[in-house]
Amino acid sequence: MSLFTRKKKVIVDGANIAYLQRTHNGKPLAVNIFRVKRELEKKRFLPIIIVDASLYHEVADQDKFEELIDLGEIELAPDDTDTETFIIEAAHKYRAPIISNDLYEEYQDQYPWIEDRRIPLVLSGDLEVEFYQLGMGL
Repeated sequence: MSLFTRKKKVIVDGANIAYLQRTHNGKPLAVNIFRVKRELEKKRFLPIIIVDASLYHEVADQDKFEELIDLGEIELAPDDTDTETFIIEAAHKYRAPIISNDLYEEYQDQYPWIEDRRIPLVLSGDLEVEFYQLGMGL
């Protein structure tokens, strides 16, 4: 493989991922985003992680969220934009799949390709990440 081979972009719904595993009191975890990012990079994908800025105030591990921001690993959806729309538009722009368990049902009439390009996943307690749509190359 050439050093100049481009990695395939994937859009990651960061808030959805943060809520996949929660603390005992129901707070989402930014560390989940790290886990998914790492797994996608191992599979030679370029994750574009999109979140709403309000997620910072919701996560239990704000230090991990700050680390993601400091490393430039996440993109904040603009304040005046619906985050789901921003995620879908990014996937449309890059012709990329969306990593999320959100069905985006209210958007499927406008974006009929969502069902085919959305890749659901599971995070297990033993730090494994499993993606479910092998047809997308994951």
